[in-house]
Amino acid sequence: MGTATPNERIGPEFDTPTLRGLYDSAPYFYDGSAPTLYEAITRPSPGNEHDVSGLLTEAEIQDLIAFLLALPIEE
Repeated sequence: MGTATPNERIGPEFDTPTLRGLYDSAPYFYDGSAPTLYEAITRPSPGNEHDVSGLLTEAEIQDLIAFLLALPIEE
């Protein structure tokens, strides 16, 4: 994502946030600027380097959201 600072380790020790329990963690993004998963997925990124919505149909976006919202907090 390009948000790591030079002092943060990247690789196996990088703490990647989980997607578990995503249904209970809105709003999204580090600043809370996406109130819904739909907005988080479809929002353009600077330079379009992270954009996936143009590659997905509306049905695929809805399926992705349904999958993400179905992830349980615990295994």
